Amino acid sequence: IEVANKLNLPIVVHTREADADLVETLKHHQTLKNGIIHCFSSGIPTVKKLLDLGFYISFAGNVTYKKSGRIQDAAGYVPDDRYLIETDSPYLSPAGDRGKPNEPAYIAETAIFLAGLRGIELEFLADQTAENARMVLGIGDEK
Repeated sequence: IEVANKLNLPIVVHTREADADLVETLKHHQTLKNGIIHCFSSGIPTVKKLLDLGFYISFAGNVTYKKSGRIQDAAGYVPDDRYLIETDSPYLSPAGDRGKPNEPAYIAETAIFLAGLRGIELEFLADQTAENARMVLGIGDEK
């Protein structure tokens, strides 16, 4: 976090089964650019806290699993301007390809699932997540 702050860059965080520690760490070591919670795997209570801290929330293939209700609830809760999608390759292939190594092409299955979950058109999801990535990563910003 200190290095990211010195370089004025966002951070990318991957955590699992450590929600309270994550939130406390981010509260006590605030970032200048915030960042991305990679491969989000928790529920609405945690996502609310992370959104309040200014983070973008990224969803991977595990959101498509039948037993991922709390992740799906969180994916429906995150506002349009704060969610991203990813593959987490070679892990967490979407449900239709589960058991195979994940690959970039499988992002389409996750995107289709999330568009249906959120009740939006796939094209809107693609445009919105691309814009969100540009915003959080500072792509296209004039320096």
